[in-house]
Amino acid sequence: MTGLLPLFPLHSVLFPGMPLRLRIFEPRYRQMLETCLAGDRSFGVVLIKHGQEAYGPPPVPYGTGVRASIQRIEQLEDGQIGLLAVGDERFRILSVVERQPYLLANVAYSQPLRPADGLGQCTARVKARLQRYLALLREVGTEADRPVSIPDDPLALAYRACGLMQLPLAEKQALLEMDALRDLLLVVQKLLARELALEPAIQAGAPAGNVGGFSLN
Repeated sequence: MTGLLPLFPLHSVLFPGMPLRLRIFEPRYRQMLETCLAGDRSFGVVLIKHGQEAYGPPPVPYGTGVRASIQRIEQLEDGQIGLLAVGDERFRILSVVERQPYLLANVAYSQPLRPADGLGQCTARVKARLQRYLALLREVGTEADRPVSIPDDPLALAYRACGLMQLPLAEKQALLEMDALRDLLLVVQKLLARELALEPAIQAGAPAGNVGGFSLN
């Protein structure tokens, strides 16, 4: 399925099922928000390849992103607009139709990653390692104290881990672009093992990677 979708380029990667909180202050994105609210209340989130989030010309995005569905908006005291959205389905940019005042693209929505047989053991490993990883982040104060739900569904679990791991943005984008659930789970399992192997450094206060999930725009 294809369609037109306004794009919101960010220095973060959104995954399906992941919440996204934004503060919107630029006139072009206020205009985009009005258009979204008058339509199907959705926009596309794409990682910036070249350029900046705020002001200046529209940045150059990566070709794969995630449609975000608006859940709640609020007018903030400082005049900005607070927005809560949740990642929905992935898409691929076919062409950019308009660049001013914001990017509008013709996109093709990706097929969901289909469940595969024989993933029980891998899923269990990912779930156990993600629980340990979150406990470590809470221990060093990087992760909020509020509990984070860990789904049983293999695809939802994989995307939840992708969203929570503090990885370089290029690694997160590569995870988003993967099309095979088995491969995605195996890579996530290895990445969690790698991050947990850094536990002594994390506990010693070494700088963490990109957290994602929040942007001032």
